[in-house]
Amino acid sequence: MFLNVLHLELNKAYHRLLPWVSLSVVAFIVLGVSTALFLYNMLVPGTHNVSSLTWPGCFVFGLNYAIGSSAWNSYGTYALIIITGVIFAQEYSWGTIRLWLSKGIARSELFCAKGVLALCTALLIVGVCIVSVGLLSLFFSFQLQHSLQLDRLDVIQLLLAYIRTAYALLPYAALTLLLVVLSRSSMIAVGGAIAFSTIIEPLLRSMAPRLGQIFAHGVFFLPSGLASTLASQNYTLAHMQVEANALQPTQYQAILGVACYTLLFFLLALWKFRHQDMAK
Repeated sequence: MFLNVLHLELNKAYHRLLPWVSLSVVAFIVLGVSTALFLYNMLVPGTHNVSSLTWPGCFVFGLNYAIGSSAWNSYGTYALIIITGVIFAQEYSWGTIRLWLSKGIARSELFCAKGVLALCTALLIVGVCIVSVGLLSLFFSFQLQHSLQLDRLDVIQLLLAYIRTAYALLPYAALTLLLVVLSRSSMIAVGGAIAFSTIIEPLLRSMAPRLGQIFAHGVFFLPSGLASTLASQNYTLAHMQVEANALQPTQYQAILGVACYTLLFFLLALWKFRHQDMAK
């Protein structure tokens, strides 16, 4: 039964225009920034490290734009929040959820399908970032290095980086689902999740060092700090040394922390969804 519900959810969501427009915008931004850096390097040689424009370093660049090393360039995170929040919230206003429930679909199955849909969207977003920057950098690599240096590309590390980056996005997807269930509004859910990522987390990071060592260390356990720890391992793709921060959690702590945030937000949303009055 669950697989049937999941198939319906995936089919319904990905036959809409919003996911593909959002993915296209992310790809356009990544390609635009890469092209601008390439042209600048051609005009003023030596001013930019070309490793982010050529294989295999370009993949690190693409992954950074999926999860974001800072709030201003977390385009993949924003796309995930928008797609997840708008598609789910509109089903409240359109009466789709009431329709599915009236056909005997269990609430838990329906909501879990929403969660899997968010996971698939995260995988799609990261995949688009990798493929778009990888294809464009084929041209850049031949222009700047006259070869692809395929011998330096570790496919296993690329796959691990892909999974790691998509995994780091999950707390924001789960938070968006929770805000949709609580508000039934796409504007509140999307705005709240983006505000958490762009305002609340950066504000806490800037204030924490002034409050003492404990707070300075604790801020790295926010979702963005855990994502940064996981993303730091992506630099092994470019054969670059990972700079360790004594305040950062370990990789295992980051993996566990992301799981805890995701499960907390998701289970809270599931509990609320199971007890929600759909007649209102």
